[in-house]
Amino acid sequence: MTAAIRPGDRFPPRRRRNAASTLASIFTVFVSLTLVGTSLMAQQGVDRATERWQGGIEFIVFMNPEATQDQIEGLRSDLKSNPQIANVEFVDQDKAYQEFKELFRESPEMVESVEPKVLPPSFRVEPVEKDADVITALSDSYNGKPGVYEVISATDTIRLIQKFSGFLTLSILLFAGALLLVAGFFVQRLSESEKPAPLT
Repeated sequence: MTAAIRPGDRFPPRRRRNAASTLASIFTVFVSLTLVGTSLMAQQGVDRATERWQGGIEFIVFMNPEATQDQIEGLRSDLKSNPQIANVEFVDQDKAYQEFKELFRESPEMVESVEPKVLPPSFRVEPVEKDADVITALSDSYNGKPGVYEVISATDTIRLIQKFSGFLTLSILLFAGALLLVAGFFVQRLSESEKPAPLT
């Protein structure tokens, strides 16, 4: 006479443990890879946002979008003739738009809503002296010049963003590594529990 099969007997304890082990491993690996991907995306975003400050650039003079050519040329001459300035790079509206598209390439709706003519041309300035106080005084001297909209320095705010990004990336990678270790430990313990007891 065949014994009745109870519902729970369809999945023996060992098979249930194997399924739980597999699901836990898959979930942990998925979460870890997601965290790693997030950290890489965050780092890329910060790199794009701070790209304009590379190459020794310490402050940027943004012109009004409606600034006249005479105002732009006047400021260009002023910057290039200043002995405290080592290098000047002019970014016109078309180049500013190309950088805007690169910075917001993951938001096509935003890119489509902006035209080059609304973006301000700018001068990226590399001073001779890298002392913070000298750079602050130099950049402040260009505020209020004809056609100037704003002067932004690569101050502690930019450096703080970079430091925070590095800390965030490291924290996510450590957390992902810890999850993988926990998953490995969990799978190992399940494997050991499934070993048959030694014969006595």
